[in-house]
Amino acid sequence: MTVILFMEIARRAMKPMSQQHLVVLLHAATIMMMAHVLMPGGPLGWLVFRAYLVGSEAVRDAGMANAFPAWFCPPPESPAIIGRTFFHKDWIIPIALVAFTMATEFVSRYSLGYVFFRLVSDVEKLSFPLAAINAQGAMALAEADDRISTPAGEPVKKKSSRWRIFSLGAMIGVAFGAVQVGVPAVTGLFLSK
Repeated sequence: MTVILFMEIARRAMKPMSQQHLVVLLHAATIMMMAHVLMPGGPLGWLVFRAYLVGSEAVRDAGMANAFPAWFCPPPESPAIIGRTFFHKDWIIPIALVAFTMATEFVSRYSLGYVFFRLVSDVEKLSFPLAAINAQGAMALAEADDRISTPAGEPVKKKSSRWRIFSLGAMIGVAFGAVQVGVPAVTGLFLSK
């Protein structure tokens, strides 16, 4: 949706985006989405969530008030939690573990990613699995209208088949989402179950 929104804004501003711009924007939107899903708020947000979790009512009601180890988060009665600061010695181990995990994940992602890329592209002679799909999606967005010439030499807009297929898929998704969300919402108004 982000890519479509920016593409339409650029088109209305008479500065249509090229395929390269759309691929970069699609990649950036994907990275931002995955970063938000995997670690909401980034590493510090994750630590704030842990601090909230160990002192929450749900944890107290479940009888797990002191069940979290110190390497996960300082206990609720810690001066670090009461003072709401990361600049306390109780946070050293949890922050160090988060930093170590992030560094290990970074190294493994790029080293194993490179190894598997070489295995797929050089040894197996296959195309990279989802690169073609992303490229086709960006090309469908970029080729929203192709220009052809009439016998008189005047350019005429002609919609490409990729744009029609992309639009059809989007409308099928919208219809499915409306049924998936709308039916339970409407029936929930007058049915108990």
